[in-house]
Amino acid sequence: MFKIKAPTNYTGEGWGLNFAKGEAETDNEALAKKLQSKGYEVTKVEEPKFTCPVCNREYKSESALEKHIAKEHSASVGSPESPSAVPSGAPVTGNEDDEDA
Repeated sequence: MFKIKAPTNYTGEGWGLNFAKGEAETDNEALAKKLQSKGYEVTKVEEPKFTCPVCNREYKSESALEKHIAKEHSASVGSPESPSAVPSGAPVTGNEDDEDA
């Protein structure tokens, strides 16, 4: 992600970006370099990363990570249906013969 600040002689041309309050953001590195060569102030912004504790995949938002975990790892991160969520030594309810089904 690049934060773009318009130069002081900014004429209003937006390069397809919304320059509200003289600033905009883009993921397009080529556009950021072009704007920088035209006098725009360009700053690379590090996006927060949310890492899955099970498979180490990275996501840009916490909600995306939560959806991934629910879809891909619900059995391995302690859902109530998961045997891994039952403390060791605790009785397991249900029919154990159904585990292979």
